[in-house]
Amino acid sequence: MSTHVNLEYPWLSQSDIKDFYTCKLRFKLSKLDRRAFTHTFEYVMRGNQYHLVFNAFFEEVDLTKVIELSSNIRVLESPDNTELCQYFREVCWGLANKGYILEYKQKPYLYDMNIEGFCRFQARCVVEIARFKGRISASTLNKYWVPQGREVFLKDDDTHVYGTIDQWLYDFDDTPYILDFKTGKAKSNMRIDSKTGDLRKVSLQLWTYTYLLSKHLGCEWKGMKGIVVYTKGDDPGAIDLTIKAASITAFARRINEVRSYMEEGKPFTPVFIETPENIIYTCTYCAYQGICHPPEQLAKFQEMREADGN
Repeated sequence: MSTHVNLEYPWLSQSDIKDFYTCKLRFKLSKLDRRAFTHTFEYVMRGNQYHLVFNAFFEEVDLTKVIELSSNIRVLESPDNTELCQYFREVCWGLANKGYILEYKQKPYLYDMNIEGFCRFQARCVVEIARFKGRISASTLNKYWVPQGREVFLKDDDTHVYGTIDQWLYDFDDTPYILDFKTGKAKSNMRIDSKTGDLRKVSLQLWTYTYLLSKHLGCEWKGMKGIVVYTKGDDPGAIDLTIKAASITAFARRINEVRSYMEEGKPFTPVFIETPENIIYTCTYCAYQGICHPPEQLAKFQEMREADGN
């Protein structure tokens, strides 16, 4: 996300809870000690810039133009390769020229995988609305396509949980739902949790955001939906999770486990001591890796990130 907020304990974000389970030392350094990062990664800064584009897009797009272009039957049959998708590209690159994506400022029509994935996703959303409603109007687009909220910071005094939601919208049954954008590709190891029915890799974030939104809007949490959109590539991947009773129980259990650990005064050991098999994923992308690893290991981490395209 483009906005990073780190409230002091006992406040917890979904990132704090995730850090607790992946590496308790990182949780301590970030949440309790509030230490400055030893490393910053370019891909994180790029991701922040993309999020600015994804949100500013709706301030620049012309709904009259969208209605005109979506009336073409070809758009309904193949939204990815039509004038509608091309128009969305032009809107995004117009923002790039305003400085939203600094590295592409002088290259207005350079093919970019994250911009392409975002534009194709938005074109498919417009087509889905057209198919469901039978016709497109400004009021329909404003309700079901234009986000009701963008970069919304929320916190809950009951659980001391907080977070910033990328976007939220209304579904066709008027139920609010979350959109969270990831500037990357969906991983092949996304597995369904047998106990909760949710995806292990993304469920905690969506549990947190849907919970906060439900409290903010005063609506039922169970049955709300969160969608993670991976924008990198010609075929943007969208993962759709609906909150179930088991999801709510699992979310509450994770918060309670963090608080219980804190109250018992247990040690905050680094992940590579506890679980050596996690070092490849957890430490390679850790902003505190300079504290735990010698220079030769940091060089290997850099090689691994470059191999991943980051």
